[in-house]
Amino acid sequence: MLVLTPARIQLAAILLVLLMCAGCQPARSATDAPQIGRGSYDGPPITVDLQERGRMVELTLTLTAPTGGYRFVLDDAEIREEAQSRVASLFLTLESPARDEMVTQALIDHELTWTRHQDAFDEVQVYVNQRARGEEGRRAVYRRAEIVIH
Repeated sequence: MLVLTPARIQLAAILLVLLMCAGCQPARSATDAPQIGRGSYDGPPITVDLQERGRMVELTLTLTAPTGGYRFVLDDAEIREEAQSRVASLFLTLESPARDEMVTQALIDHELTWTRHQDAFDEVQVYVNQRARGEEGRRAVYRRAEIVIH
């Protein structure tokens, strides 16, 4: 039979707090912030579909890659206050196949979903880091993408 002593209860409480904090991340420093480069994104078009779901807004980002072998991932998202609006900035990576990779010659749709409270932001900006597979070691540089909102 397990006896609950004050020491065991305290240990259980400490373990619970540690487990809860395991997913916590420290505040981002300026050097950790995504690097935004000059010029604009020149890859496949990105569309954004906004759906209200109760008090939440779901953004679905869709990209049609020209061939197989592409990866489309959400790296980071932040909401920042600007002059008179709250801007949601989404940072994505579009990884293309390596030059010597054999891939399917067909259009492939990719979708990402991001959900937030409906009052969290007024505007959406999308930034994309384009790289070929095998270039993982270089620092990501994101360029602003023109988006079509549905």
